[in-house]
Order: sequence, then structure tokens, then C-alpha cells
Amino acid sequence: MNSKDSKDPNIDKSLPYSEDAEKGVLCSLLLAPGKAAKLCSDRLWPGAFYVPAHQILYDTILEWDKPSDQVDFVWLCEALKDQLDECGGKETVCELYKFVPTPINAEYYVDIMLEKYRLRRAIQFSNKLSARCKQEGEEIGDQFPEWEREFSEIAHLNNGTWLPAGRSMLEWTPESLVELSRCKIDESQILLGDRWLERGQGAFLVGPSGIGKSVALIQWSLMIGAGRVAFGISVSGTLKVLILQSEDSRNDRIEMAQMLSALGLGEAQQEMAHHNVRIVSVRGVAGKDFLRHLDQTLRSYECEGWRTDIIAINPLTAYLGGDETKPEVCTAFLRVGLDPILTRHNCAALIAHHPPKTSQNPTDKFRYFDWQYRMAGSHHLTNWARATVGIEPTESEGVFRFIAGKRGEKIGWDGREMYLAHSQQKGQLLWVPASSAQIAQARSSSPKSVDLERVLELVPVFDPKLTETLLNEIKTKCNVGRDKAQSALRELEANGRIFNRPIPNPTTGRRNFRGYTKTAEP
Repeated sequence: MNSKDSKDPNIDKSLPYSEDAEKGVLCSLLLAPGKAAKLCSDRLWPGAFYVPAHQILYDTILEWDKPSDQVDFVWLCEALKDQLDECGGKETVCELYKFVPTPINAEYYVDIMLEKYRLRRAIQFSNKLSARCKQEGEEIGDQFPEWEREFSEIAHLNNGTWLPAGRSMLEWTPESLVELSRCKIDESQILLGDRWLERGQGAFLVGPSGIGKSVALIQWSLMIGAGRVAFGISVSGTLKVLILQSEDSRNDRIEMAQMLSALGLGEAQQEMAHHNVRIVSVRGVAGKDFLRHLDQTLRSYECEGWRTDIIAINPLTAYLGGDETKPEVCTAFLRVGLDPILTRHNCAALIAHHPPKTSQNPTDKFRYFDWQYRMAGSHHLTNWARATVGIEPTESEGVFRFIAGKRGEKIGWDGREMYLAHSQQKGQLLWVPASSAQIAQARSSSPKSVDLERVLELVPVFDPKLTETLLNEIKTKCNVGRDKAQSALRELEANGRIFNRPIPNPTTGRRNFRGYTKTAEP
């Protein structure tokens, strides 16, 4: 069954695997990365390797960025860092370079690996099914759809994809409209709201920088991971959410996660959220590379029995891999790249994005369909999205208007908008329902635009003015709230008209303050 016994004591040798085939793939990648990498990345993922050391090596070798050159041995050892010992050390890695004389048979090794992987999946699935059915007093009726789906994946695994043999993502399969008219709505595809978001689809959460989109995603994920209604949107059950983020530090994530105690979740619900929500910081990859890693990660999690229902991507611009205003960039990422992944893994996506960075686009006369296009970049973003929610600051400080633009009639709110506020509890990052008084004030305050030239007059030419002092002056002189004052400073800075510079802290050993000036740092 197994062509060569691995020395790894953690490997269950009763399951089918071919160590020789796995080494053949790795050696082919080392010798001819340009020829072998595309074949492997299209058909394999780390979890397809059975030997743990091979999973590490495969993931690392794919990072080699000189496809025309053999993978450098010194580079590989340095790239493995602390994992080098887990891979058997330098001697074992060196031996891999000589395992096969030529990479010409790489596809043959891949075929063997995938066949062994499918056999392992079948055995593991059968064992799980048998054990569950033998448990007395267990209701298993609701498990059959999930078991059917898992068995279908195993049966249809072909050449590294989750599609039936002979089928491709580009095949056009006709359906009869008459037959469709006789079908019932498939409730298993609904994730949020009244079909506001279904499997295989995507939605956008759009709001200015710094208002709490990351906090909203964390809060929303914890709630639906526990099967609770979040932000007024009903949930179909306890859902698994994978958050992919690039901008929040670990301390930021710790601070946001500490909202857990304020969410009203019992011990059992917190345990569900613990099991159902994962957050991963992903940096240094974008475009096709990001999508390839995403696909591999989802497959690896599925091998563990953890099937993602919703992928939260925060933010779009970190992973798009190009100019958001260009239709070809948006189409390549969303329709050509992300859509097949959502279909393959039967999940949905919620993507954080920002509106246009300009104050010359007033929204006070917007109707709901205008909010669909209230995001920076090409209109192809809106056309792709199945649903959108926009976040708009109000003149009432700390109070925000959430607007359900596209597909808002399916979200489950009383109308297409709701008001939420930042928690006033000290040290707590949390969105809470706005009070009646806050809503009344937000609705009665007429929207005010910021006179950027007036703001510019308040910024000194040379010595920077403390940011907090400047914000208070803008609020007073321009008669606007803090959020619009901050937006005005960000816009002037983005346009290169003002500069954020350090201000020395008189207290020894403490970090510098920050402030704004019209002169760049020398």
C-alpha cells in the first residue's frame, strides 16, 4: 500500500499514501520550478501530502520566485527557518534534489498522490460515518445532506479539482426553465437574511477608514459563529467564518476580541464561536497568489473536517493585486478567481472596502440604489456583488447610519437603514444600537460638507500642530463633527497638501506625539 515507510512516528501507516510519489513531486519542483509549479499549484495543496514534512516543504518551495532557475538549496534552508528540523534537517532536504533524475514525470507522481489522497478520504469518511451511526440515541436525519455532500466531493475528486470527471468550471450546463419553475427554494444555500447572502455569492461592507469596519467584522463573526442574529441580519444556523485580514496588529486583534464579554453569549455559545471562527493575518500575497493560497487553505481546513461557510476579506485593496478602478483587475480577481473558489467550496464572501476618498460627493440626496455604487473603484465591483451595506458617519458624533443598498429588501431590517453607535464603555470596541435620542439627533442634523480650504488655513506651515488640537479647532471653526474633521485631514494628506509628522514627547522614553504641518519632513 505504501511504497516506502516514513520515519515520522505521527503518521498512521495503515492509511494509503506514497512517500515516493510525494518526494517525486517535491524533487520535480526543486529541479524545474517553472515547469512543475503551475501543474502542482493547479492540482495540489499542502493537505494532499500525507507526510507532514512534505506539506511544509511544498508550501515553502512554491514561494521561490525565479521559475527559470533550480530552487536554491541555501535559500530553501533559510526560508524553512525553524521548520528545517521538522523536515529532517539539511541532509534530508539535500537528498530530495537527487530523488528523481528528471522532472518529466511530475504529472505521474501527482496522479498517484491524488489517488492515495482520495482513498484516505474515503476510509476516513467511512470510519466517521460508521462511528456516528453506531451511537445510540443520536438523531442523524439532519446529517444526511452533509454526508451526501462530503461523499460527492470524494467521488468527484479528479485531477485535483472538486468537479466530476470530464467537467470543468467553464462548461455551460443548460437547465430547463419549466423544470426550475417546479422546484422549491433550496434552503440549504441560504446563509444570511431572507436570501440576502447565499453560498457561492459575495457581499461588500463599505465604509470610510477608521470608523470600525474591522470591529464590525469581528463582532459579526463571533455572533453568527454562535448562531446569533448580528446587526439585525438573521442567520441560518451556526456558521463557520474565516477572517482574512492584513492591517490589524496582534494587539489590535486582542483588543477587538475582548468585546466577547459584552456580546451576551453564554458559555456554550462562546465555545461554539471558539470552534466556528478563525482569523488569519495574510500579508505579502495578492491577486492570483492570494487566491491560490486561499483555495489551498480552504482545502486543508476541509481535510480537518472544518468547512468554511463565509470568508471575510479585510480589506479588498490588500489582496486585489491591482488598480481597483480597472475593470480587468476587478474581473480577474472576483469573477475569474474568487467565484470558482466560492463555488468549489460551497461558501460565500463578505468583503470590506472603502468609499471614494473625496468630500466632493455629497450623499444627502442619495437614494438606496445610489448607495449600491458608493464604493471606490470600478462599477464592476457593484455588479459582481450580490449585496452591499454602506456605513455613513452622521453629524451626531459616534453615531453611524448603516444603509442596505443592493438587495436591501432581503436583509431583514425594518426598511433599508439602521443606526448603530460606538460603545461609550471605556476601553471597549463594540458596535451597539443607537439610542432614540442619538437617532433623532442624527436625523435632524443637516449634512455639512467640510471646507477644505478653511481646514488648510488652520494647519501651520512649519511646526506641526498636535492632531487632537487641530481636530478640535476644525470642529469649532467649521461647525462639523469629529468624523468629518478626521476625513478632511485624511483627504488633504492623501492629496499631498499636508503632512503628518512626529512631535517630540518631553517625557523621556515615551513615544512621540503626532501632528500636521504643510511642510514635509526634511
